[in-house]
Amino acid sequence: MTESGIARNYASAFIESLKSPDDIQKAGDDLDTFAALLRELPALPRVLQHPGMGIEKRHQILDEVMRRMSPHAMTRRFLTLVLDKGRLHAMKDIAKVFGQLRDQRLNTASADVISARPIPAAQHAAWEKAVSEKAGRTVRLKFSTDPALMGGALVRIGDVVYDGSIRKQIARIRSAMLH
Repeated sequence: MTESGIARNYASAFIESLKSPDDIQKAGDDLDTFAALLRELPALPRVLQHPGMGIEKRHQILDEVMRRMSPHAMTRRFLTLVLDKGRLHAMKDIAKVFGQLRDQRLNTASADVISARPIPAAQHAAWEKAVSEKAGRTVRLKFSTDPALMGGALVRIGDVVYDGSIRKQIARIRSAMLH
């Protein structure tokens, strides 16, 4: 079975085991956090997958990580299963597929807001409301900066891009003047 098939099977089975939208959201957040830990701490997956280390010791290490994460009870069981089945190498893909399934199930989307300067935290809720209204569903925003935009902002929801940057406006004016 391919990595994407493994990720889809595990993510699908996990989301089906969850009952409420809050459970699904919390589990998704947990998977994102755990996948990020595996990326940021390269020794962690090596230790958790080391064949020379007994499974009990690997469970203890995983339990310590999860204690600090405070995951949903079903996430705890799921991550233990992933460890036991030797599928930690697929965790990034499992978290990604789970996020897609979560968004479908909860009618939400993830979006990136890229601005020339940081958007103050006090304005984040207003941005979420405005982008959600434009998208026609609840949107979770991730904010970042790109000084090359010069001003304004760019919002990316999946394949759809709303470009309100100064850079784009200058390009439009330049194009209009040349034609």
